Amino acid sequence: MARDCQLRGQRHLQNTTVFYRMESNQCPIVQDSEPLDRAVDEMQAAGCTTLLVVRDDELVGVLTSEHLGDWAVLHTTLRDRAAAQSET
Repeated sequence: MARDCQLRGQRHLQNTTVFYRMESNQCPIVQDSEPLDRAVDEMQAAGCTTLLVVRDDELVGVLTSEHLGDWAVLHTTLRDRAAAQSET
């Protein structure tokens, strides 16, 4: 129990540190329910390569342009594979 509380406290402290660093850079902070395309538009409009993802004012993730590039490659690969399978 004490170890679990300690780990949660450390995670909260790390999340808070990341949150304040990002907030001071004026990069967007988006809700986890926000559509990906809208989040990307906000990231590009702000000229940022990273944005924070929150739920109920708690940090739940970080989205980076690198993540988006990886997602695009994966999405294209899966789409191409599905198309190839449907042709056979």
